[in-house]
Amino acid sequence: QYQAQSFPDSHIPNNTVAPWLDDLYIFGAASPQQGILYQVNSAGNGVTFEYYVGRYQGAAGQVYHFTVDYSMLRPGVFVYTYYATGGGGDDGVHAAVGMQGMTSTGQESGTTYSAFSNDITPGLVVTCNSILGTCVTTTP
Repeated sequence: QYQAQSFPDSHIPNNTVAPWLDDLYIFGAASPQQGILYQVNSAGNGVTFEYYVGRYQGAAGQVYHFTVDYSMLRPGVFVYTYYATGGGGDDGVHAAVGMQGMTSTGQESGTTYSAFSNDITPGLVVTCNSILGTCVTTTP
Protein backbone atom coordinates (compact mmCIF):
# COMPACT_ATOMS: atom_id res chain seq x y z
CA GLN A 1 0.00 0.00 0.00
CA TYR A 2 1.29 3.43 -0.99
CA GLN A 3 1.38 6.15 1.64
CA ALA A 4 0.53 9.53 0.11
CA GLN A 5 2.71 12.50 0.99
CA SER A 6 2.65 16.24 0.42
CA PHE A 7 4.14 17.49 -2.85
CA PRO A 8 6.79 17.25 -4.13
CA ASP A 9 6.91 13.51 -3.49
CA SER A 10 10.01 11.71 -4.78
CA HIS A 11 8.10 8.39 -4.97
CA ILE A 12 5.93 9.44 -7.92
CA PRO A 13 6.77 10.85 -11.39
CA ASN A 14 7.97 14.45 -11.58
CA ASN A 15 5.08 15.53 -13.80
CA THR A 16 2.04 14.47 -11.81
CA VAL A 17 -1.45 15.91 -11.63
CA ALA A 18 -2.98 14.53 -8.43
CA PRO A 19 -6.69 15.18 -7.90
CA TRP A 20 -6.81 12.40 -5.26
CA LEU A 21 -3.51 10.66 -4.50
CA ASP A 22 -4.46 7.58 -2.51
CA ASP A 23 -4.91 3.84 -3.01
CA LEU A 24 -7.93 4.05 -5.29
CA TYR A 25 -9.35 0.90 -6.76
CA ILE A 26 -11.81 -0.11 -9.47
CA PHE A 27 -14.24 -2.68 -8.08
CA GLY A 28 -15.28 -4.87 -11.02
CA ALA A 29 -18.65 -5.89 -9.59
CA ALA A 30 -19.63 -2.44 -8.33
CA SER A 31 -22.97 -0.98 -9.28
CA PRO A 32 -22.98 1.50 -10.85
CA GLN A 33 -19.94 0.42 -12.81
CA GLN A 34 -16.63 2.02 -11.82
CA GLY A 35 -13.81 3.15 -14.06
CA ILE A 36 -11.63 5.96 -15.36
CA LEU A 37 -12.94 7.61 -18.51
CA TYR A 38 -11.92 10.50 -20.72
CA GLN A 39 -13.59 12.73 -23.27
CA VAL A 40 -12.07 15.26 -25.68
CA ASN A 41 -14.21 18.37 -26.11
CA SER A 42 -15.87 19.15 -29.44
CA ALA A 43 -13.31 21.85 -30.31
CA GLY A 44 -10.50 19.33 -29.84
CA ASN A 45 -8.56 21.59 -27.50
CA GLY A 46 -9.53 20.18 -24.11
CA VAL A 47 -10.00 16.92 -22.29
CA THR A 48 -11.88 15.75 -19.20
CA PHE A 49 -10.78 12.72 -17.21
CA GLU A 50 -13.54 11.25 -15.03
CA TYR A 51 -12.84 8.95 -12.09
CA TYR A 52 -15.54 6.78 -10.55
CA VAL A 53 -13.69 4.48 -8.15
CA GLY A 54 -13.50 2.94 -4.69
CA ARG A 55 -10.66 2.97 -2.19
CA TYR A 56 -8.44 -0.02 -1.50
CA GLN A 57 -9.25 -1.21 2.04
CA GLY A 58 -12.00 1.39 2.17
CA ALA A 59 -15.44 0.68 3.57
CA ALA A 60 -17.90 -1.14 1.34
CA GLY A 61 -19.85 1.33 -0.72
CA GLN A 62 -17.32 4.16 -0.45
CA VAL A 63 -17.40 5.97 -3.78
CA TYR A 64 -14.99 8.57 -5.11
CA HIS A 65 -16.19 10.51 -8.14
CA PHE A 66 -14.25 13.46 -9.51
CA THR A 67 -13.09 14.99 -12.78
CA VAL A 68 -9.93 16.67 -14.05
CA ASP A 69 -10.34 19.22 -16.85
CA TYR A 70 -7.53 20.53 -19.04
CA SER A 71 -7.76 23.01 -21.92
CA MET A 72 -5.00 24.01 -24.32
CA LEU A 73 -6.48 27.51 -24.08
CA ARG A 74 -5.19 27.63 -20.47
CA PRO A 75 -1.77 25.92 -20.59
CA GLY A 76 -0.60 24.46 -17.28
CA VAL A 77 -4.01 24.83 -15.60
CA PHE A 78 -5.91 21.79 -14.32
CA VAL A 79 -9.37 21.98 -12.73
CA TYR A 80 -10.42 19.28 -10.23
CA THR A 81 -14.16 18.97 -9.50
CA TYR A 82 -15.42 16.65 -6.75
CA TYR A 83 -18.83 14.94 -6.75
CA ALA A 84 -18.45 12.10 -4.19
CA THR A 85 -15.57 11.89 -1.73
CA GLY A 86 -15.96 8.64 0.16
CA GLY A 87 -18.60 9.71 2.65
CA GLY A 88 -18.47 8.57 6.25
CA GLY A 89 -16.08 11.34 7.24
CA ASP A 90 -13.39 10.48 4.65
CA ASP A 91 -13.43 13.58 2.44
CA GLY A 92 -9.69 13.30 1.74
CA VAL A 93 -8.38 12.29 5.16
CA HIS A 94 -6.20 9.58 3.54
CA ALA A 95 -5.27 11.50 0.39
CA ALA A 96 -3.08 14.27 -0.96
CA VAL A 97 -4.39 16.72 -3.55
CA GLY A 98 -2.14 18.90 -5.68
CA MET A 99 0.45 18.58 -8.43
CA GLN A 100 4.17 18.43 -8.98
CA GLY A 101 6.76 19.00 -11.67
CA MET A 102 10.27 20.28 -12.20
CA THR A 103 11.62 23.81 -12.40
CA SER A 104 13.71 25.01 -15.35
CA THR A 105 16.80 24.25 -13.24
CA GLY A 106 15.77 20.63 -12.72
CA GLN A 107 14.58 20.97 -9.11
CA GLU A 108 11.46 19.13 -7.99
CA SER A 109 8.60 21.49 -7.26
CA GLY A 110 5.18 20.78 -5.91
CA THR A 111 2.01 22.43 -4.76
CA THR A 112 -0.19 20.81 -2.14
CA TYR A 113 -3.81 21.90 -1.84
CA SER A 114 -4.69 19.36 0.86
CA ALA A 115 -2.94 16.50 2.61
CA PHE A 116 -4.62 14.08 5.03
CA SER A 117 -7.37 16.50 5.90
CA ASN A 118 -11.11 15.97 5.49
CA ASP A 119 -11.59 19.13 3.45
CA ILE A 120 -12.18 17.62 -0.01
CA THR A 121 -15.96 17.65 -0.07
CA PRO A 122 -18.62 17.16 -2.75
CA GLY A 123 -19.05 20.33 -4.80
CA LEU A 124 -15.48 21.54 -4.24
CA VAL A 125 -13.62 22.87 -7.29
CA VAL A 126 -9.83 23.24 -7.10
CA THR A 127 -7.79 24.93 -9.81
CA CYS A 128 -4.10 24.04 -9.97
CA ASN A 129 -1.79 26.23 -12.05
CA SER A 130 1.63 24.75 -12.77
CA ILE A 131 2.97 28.06 -14.08
CA LEU A 132 2.04 30.01 -10.93
CA GLY A 133 2.64 27.05 -8.60
CA THR A 134 -0.79 27.37 -7.00
CA CYS A 135 -3.77 25.19 -6.17
CA VAL A 136 -6.76 27.23 -5.01
CA THR A 137 -10.48 26.81 -4.41
CA THR A 138 -12.54 28.21 -7.26
CA THR A 139 -16.19 28.33 -8.21
CA PRO A 140 -17.56 26.23 -11.08
